[in-house]
Amino acid sequence: MRALHERDLARGYGEVFLPDALVRKWPTAPKEWIWQYKFPSGRPLVDPRIGKTRRHHMHENGLQKAEKAAAQQAGITKNVNCHSLRHSFAAHLLESGYDIRTVQELLGHADVSTTMIDTRVLNRGGKGVRSPLDGLLSVRLPVAGAVGPGCDGAGGAPSGRRQVLRGAAALVPPKGPVPRPARDPGNGPVG
Repeated sequence: MRALHERDLARGYGEVFLPDALVRKWPTAPKEWIWQYKFPSGRPLVDPRIGKTRRHHMHENGLQKAEKAAAQQAGITKNVNCHSLRHSFAAHLLESGYDIRTVQELLGHADVSTTMIDTRVLNRGGKGVRSPLDGLLSVRLPVAGAVGPGCDGAGGAPSGRRQVLRGAAALVPPKGPVPRPARDPGNGPVG
């Protein structure tokens, strides 16, 4: 897209429409890369208001045609369109554990029942519920049994030597008495 913009500039029409107040404040802004459309039209057109040749954004039909061609090229036999991508996006957010109200707001739905349509693919019963503990990648705990100089002060391993536990197993308490942190008089635990 940047090469296309640079070619347009070389041909004398590489600018986009911006509000008049912005153009008065920054006269070169319409030609700057930062203001160009991310999905530009395939051809520049003459702006009838001022007679300048400009490149507008891609028409939605062009995006839909490109999406359909990509689906066919990928061998996808189901109907693929921009709306199905919205539903797919919503379903993946809900699968990832996002709140349905957050998804509702992102999609711009006025009513949560519209967003709930996207949950129909998530009907997995009790197996669809994930514990917050399932999301833990790893927790580092001291290796039990190491006592003496250079230890972490809790009867654990020397500093730097830790045992990595995965998932809910990381929350199993060690056997024996639980060490208490040293207390700072008046300010609570130290460290």
